[in-house]
Amino acid sequence: MHRRRYTPLPSLDFLPLVKPNYQFEKRQRELEKKRKQEEKRLRDLAVKSLPDATSGQDANALPAATADDDAGKPG
Repeated sequence: MHRRRYTPLPSLDFLPLVKPNYQFEKRQRELEKKRKQEEKRLRDLAVKSLPDATSGQDANALPAATADDDAGKPG
């Protein structure tokens, strides 16, 4: 059985540190901001179109009921 000798790890001071990629980080922040703005725009659009669709259906329902009432009367 051979014993291994203890060898200390070499110093890592000579290795350059990884520099942060600021352009990539900025681009990711911009894309996230655009995504959130688009989600908000779509959400607001859906909320605004919801009452329009409801009132549009009510407006279409009223003339149909009036037409049925007129058709049922002798005239």
